[in-house]
Amino acid sequence: MRGASDHFDVPPSAYEQVFDAPIIHLGGTGLLKRLDGPASLTLLKEAKKRGRTVTFDLIAASAETLTNVEPLLPFIDYFMPSIEEARDMSGRSSPEDCARFYLDRGTGCCVFTLGGEGAFYAHKDGTRLTSPAYEVKVMDTTGCGDAFDAGFIARAGGDGSWFGRRDLVVRSYDESDEGLEGEDLNRSASSIVTPAQAGPNE
Repeated sequence: MRGASDHFDVPPSAYEQVFDAPIIHLGGTGLLKRLDGPASLTLLKEAKKRGRTVTFDLIAASAETLTNVEPLLPFIDYFMPSIEEARDMSGRSSPEDCARFYLDRGTGCCVFTLGGEGAFYAHKDGTRLTSPAYEVKVMDTTGCGDAFDAGFIARAGGDGSWFGRRDLVVRSYDESDEGLEGEDLNRSASSIVTPAQAGPNE
């Protein structure tokens, strides 16, 4: 049963508050009944008009989702679907071919999660980077894609030279981390699921 996402919207009366942030992330496209389509285009155009960096992810994308996504691409700085979603919408197979499909349609950079293979970064300037996945005991993949997005957004901007650094992974806090601080907490991986381990459409 569909719920609150069907009613989510960003009216012009909220623009001053919404666009106060330097980075605007639109996620959930494909399940945002009121915001998908022209409303999203209006929102992202306004973000770029105000000089904001735009990041973008979606949910359960299919070939049909491209109808909503393609008009948005010229206003997206970082396009961040899973490789499964990127393939389903583009009809391409390899990460490079998928990236080229979206770059050719106007996005500034593609960042794909590749499941157990890690992640792939492709910028319009020709930069290509890969990051391997951590090998960890998978406990729960819920929210892995969102955690990946959050970690990336926190470091967005610049030349991408930080991409793939093992010390910048987004980690989940678990009761086994109790009492750990600083570097010890950062090293704890007993029950972490990194975004790269997420399954299709996570």
